[in-house]
Amino acid sequence: MTVCDAISGPLAAGEAVRAFYHMGDHPHGYRYVRLIDDSEARSPEVADMNLMDGSRSALRTNSTSFVVGLSTGWIPATVHEGYDPDGGKSDVLVVLHGHFADAYHPDPEPVKNMFWRVQRRLVRPMGGGAPPPLELSLFVVRWWDYNIPQAVSRSHNVLHQGLLHDVLEASGSPHQAFGKQGTYEVYSAFVRGTADLCSLTTMPLTAMLQGQRLAALYFLWPTQRPAQERRYPGTVGAGELLILMEHMEATGVSTCWPHPVKLYRQLAGKLWASRLGLTAPNLRVPPTVEVTKAAFEADATSAAHGALLDLQNLRQEVHGGAASPLNEYRGVAKLGFSWQGEGVQPFVGIAGLVKALGRLLEGASAEAACLVQEKIEGVKCELR
Repeated sequence: MTVCDAISGPLAAGEAVRAFYHMGDHPHGYRYVRLIDDSEARSPEVADMNLMDGSRSALRTNSTSFVVGLSTGWIPATVHEGYDPDGGKSDVLVVLHGHFADAYHPDPEPVKNMFWRVQRRLVRPMGGGAPPPLELSLFVVRWWDYNIPQAVSRSHNVLHQGLLHDVLEASGSPHQAFGKQGTYEVYSAFVRGTADLCSLTTMPLTAMLQGQRLAALYFLWPTQRPAQERRYPGTVGAGELLILMEHMEATGVSTCWPHPVKLYRQLAGKLWASRLGLTAPNLRVPPTVEVTKAAFEADATSAAHGALLDLQNLRQEVHGGAASPLNEYRGVAKLGFSWQGEGVQPFVGIAGLVKALGRLLEGASAEAACLVQEKIEGVKCELR
């Protein structure tokens, strides 16, 4: 079979093929993935794919509450309606083999063998014309509810579907670069909470990624306060998310959204501001120190007193200028991994700082930490 026949020739009804599936092409906007645990759904005519499917079907998701599977990539299929190159159509109606599920639009049970229309160039007969080599494999972790109309701030809100579209499918995206040729794949995990991240960490996820380059994207809000997980959609435990990111990076899957885990820990945890040393004045960052939950719980007054002494020293020795007396010191306490100004408390003096830290660290995870920072007076606005 010639390359031209493989990508544009006629196809007969019932013919075994591979078809390039893309979750984002659903006519009603649903997000079906081909479930990973798919050993029962292999079509008999795909013996040459058994090796690849064998590694993927080893992943078990029956005990989890979330949906994880292939959302973009090549899937064994059968032609449902014959295709004639001279018939005036550019797509082919196929039956995709496997079990499919949508986290937001749950069916009574996973859909078996789903009908789908695929562009002819992305349908390859099983007898020849193998799919092109995959240049890229993506692992995407996102919130299960993708239909939140009130979600705003497309530029940074992980619940805004416009953001995910911009990153994954719009101009300059992986889909634009590799989708037309079918040279990439995406596995998506639609999680419902922190426990799902723990389950993902135990799965041999890297084994299923077949691309020459491997990358992961995480569209979630990490927090150090478990109560926030019940209050705000898209929020998960910071520690568990970082562990998953570290695990994936250690097995060869680079983080390309939001940042590699070491950098993300510093940025989202707000730790960077207290670790600038002598460069802080040049960057116009006010004196900042870190107070851990462990230190605060051991002796709250001593932790607050020590933090203010350190701030006074930073003001005098690094930033220059006179420091305010301890009982008049005006500052701000900030909880790491908090969002939209939610974890910020102003204070005055040692007693005020003890109170502010108590509010922020109450119910926080054991590894939580707060920044204590000299307050900048007369602020009119803040860049985000």
